[in-house]
Amino acid sequence: MCGSRRRTGKRRLGGGEREADLTTGRAITSKTVFDMASNSKQFTADAVLLLAGRHRLALDDPLSAFLDDPPAWTRKVTLGDMMRHTSGITDYQDLLEAKGIELTDPAGQKEAIEAILASQPEDPPGRRFSNSNSNYVLLALSSRGSPASCSRPSSNRNSSLRCTCA
Repeated sequence: MCGSRRRTGKRRLGGGEREADLTTGRAITSKTVFDMASNSKQFTADAVLLLAGRHRLALDDPLSAFLDDPPAWTRKVTLGDMMRHTSGITDYQDLLEAKGIELTDPAGQKEAIEAILASQPEDPPGRRFSNSNSNYVLLALSSRGSPASCSRPSSNRNSSLRCTCA
């Protein structure tokens, strides 16, 4: 919400601040759900880096290590690729729109993950930077799949961590 203060100290808002949908005029309520997208990326990155610092995962671990029945392409994409937006993975919002689900339609993390894993990356990992919210949806999933019960053998730093994400 955008706002400013007048010299009188009263708050002045900048239009649209009370509407969840500007087209229909539907109001924001205590039940309104907001898509956090980029607002939560720094917290996800921090969680992944904390887990890496505790040797629960590594930035060079493949995405496939955190998925049950992973698609073949996930073996080539690392957590570091996703963190740097160089994974080549298409943004889930584009994938959902291609399936007829608009940005304003309700869709959750489950639908986003299903769309991502059913797709193919646009580019090989590391080829180019492309900001994709899919990267951080998958990083969040990977960090959830690294509970204390998951461990990495200390003698082999390059072995894959295998966890089932709930």
